[in-house]
Amino acid sequence: MAAPVKKKRVTIDTAMLSTMAANARFVKEFQFLSRLTQVKTKKTGGCGGCSRKATADLAVFNAAKQAIAAMSPAKKLKLKEMLNTSQVAVFFSNPSGKREDRFF
Repeated sequence: MAAPVKKKRVTIDTAMLSTMAANARFVKEFQFLSRLTQVKTKKTGGCGGCSRKATADLAVFNAAKQAIAAMSPAKKLKLKEMLNTSQVAVFFSNPSGKREDRFF
């Protein structure tokens, strides 16, 4: 029997993605998370080169959010089970730069 649902909604943001990428169970189930382990989430001060790196890192996280939104219904159900929630929200920018909100 499945555990009772504890959370009504979980929002997939950068911090949640980093946490998921650090968990071997999530990486095994969702291979695209393995790319996130090499990305720094904490911005540090510095020159413009750091800002360009931070922008590139955000693009990697945005691609992971797009991958979550594009998953099959079975994979989305598995994600909800692993997060112990009844609904997942993911917000990302599509290739044209427009913000998209997905709930499943």
